[in-house]
Amino acid sequence: MVVFELFADMRATQLRHRGYLKAVRDHDAPEPIFIQGSQGASAEDDFAAIDALVGAALLKHKPTAIVAGNDKMAARIIQCLHKRQIAVPNQISVLGFDDHPMLVHATDPPLTSVRLPYLQMGMRAAELACDPTPTGKHKERCDVQLRASVAAVAARGSGR
Repeated sequence: MVVFELFADMRATQLRHRGYLKAVRDHDAPEPIFIQGSQGASAEDDFAAIDALVGAALLKHKPTAIVAGNDKMAARIIQCLHKRQIAVPNQISVLGFDDHPMLVHATDPPLTSVRLPYLQMGMRAAELACDPTPTGKHKERCDVQLRASVAAVAARGSGR
């Protein structure tokens, strides 16, 4: 698995990175390959940067799955794979984060994504802002919204 991370200095990137490592240890799975995602000055630059990263990852790592730092990046990764005539999910699964309603159904196939509980997060932030006594870490459950962009490795066709 290849993980395209967002900016290294983002707290979400750091926590997700630790979460990936914990999950692979807990399940005796191989450690993912982490690639720092890129963002260009324009949409064209952004796509070109991600396209170059996808191309390098395909050559070097031959992933069966790519996890993107957000749904926008995942949608661009799917475009990059289609451009290379790589079938999603038959050859490579793609997963995003945010469960952005405008993006998850705009990709072909529809994007599997981790739904972030924005309402609960906002309510908790407001509670904490109004409470003068901080109480430490607070966790909210994030559920995977399974759609057609992922498949089991055994269900995949042979080769690219």
